[in-house]
Amino acid sequence: MGQSNNSPNIDLNQQNIGKSLFKKSKGGDLKSTYLGKISDTSGKVRFYVVTEFMRFRADIVYHGQSKLIFYNSSKKVNAQYYFDMPEELPFKLESNTLYFHDSNEKLSLLTLQIGEQLPKHIFNSY
Repeated sequence: MGQSNNSPNIDLNQQNIGKSLFKKSKGGDLKSTYLGKISDTSGKVRFYVVTEFMRFRADIVYHGQSKLIFYNSSKKVNAQYYFDMPEELPFKLESNTLYFHDSNEKLSLLTLQIGEQLPKHIFNSY
């Protein structure tokens, strides 16, 4: 499950922004959500952004892994950022800005502007 050939698990078309794809297998399941694209000032696509939460069975319990994935304009993986819980992942991408829920503050948001280069690390307040 997951990134078998460096290609997205979900269709990266405009009409799929905000939609999730759920895949179930014998060993677990995978939820992929397409957040949208990051463009440069001329409108050229720099990155496609997808969140994934994978749950896999290990003995009698399930383990999970949350990822924020940036695909390049050729739709190949450019960078992946790992998070502990799916609630830590961004829930929206608008105007090249990722939006996260801030667990430390009620009704508060964290934002991260993405430019020409991706950050080395991405942290959430969780």
